Amino acid sequence: MGWLTDPPTQDSSSDGWRNILDYTQYMNTVIIRATKEISLDELRTSLAHEWSQLKARPDRLVIEESNSRVYIYHARLDSEARDPRQLFLDYSSQELVKKVILTIGDTPDYVIDNDNGTAMPGNHFVVWLRSGNSVLGR
Repeated sequence: MGWLTDPPTQDSSSDGWRNILDYTQYMNTVIIRATKEISLDELRTSLAHEWSQLKARPDRLVIEESNSRVYIYHARLDSEARDPRQLFLDYSSQELVKKVILTIGDTPDYVIDNDNGTAMPGNHFVVWLRSGNSVLGR
């Protein structure tokens, strides 16, 4: 599971830090891998047709709907570098992340992994979701 934001600089005993930790324990992650770079700018454009995006750092996207959010960002390779061929989608609402995947994932160039034992090409994952499966496969 990825970080939603960089760790706060405030004292970890403060209520704000505890609230962030409490929130992140309910997040799940979908991983999208590709053979070439996945452009956040292109995704931002595709997603803008369906959702307003919350203000976020340039290296991530945040989609919100009905008080649920999906955080989209490239995986970190180390403290500085990111892997532009791999995206994490952190989410708490299966319905919202399902809509996001249906919007951006319908391509054989992606492998979508629900981090719960199911990984398949993006276009197959989208068909699988449209056939009534949840993101977690239940």
